[in-house]
Amino acid sequence: MSHSKKRTKTTLIHRHVRIDDRPTSLALEPEFWQYLREIAYTRRVTLGRLLSVINQHKGKDIPLASALRIFVAQH
Repeated sequence: MSHSKKRTKTTLIHRHVRIDDRPTSLALEPEFWQYLREIAYTRRVTLGRLLSVINQHKGKDIPLASALRIFVAQH
């Protein structure tokens, strides 16, 4: 019996942001950008500041995009 797997195309939104005064580019799904904006708003910080804090606390071997997804999932 053959199983076919459908691949779904994920749309990523690319953003250029400054993290700790360094320009960087991030690609995340639109939902993650929205969640991050909402979290920043409730914490009364800018999105850039929230990203900086997450970046400072992530492990060195963890890509920032992954750390952001984990942060949102744990929030």
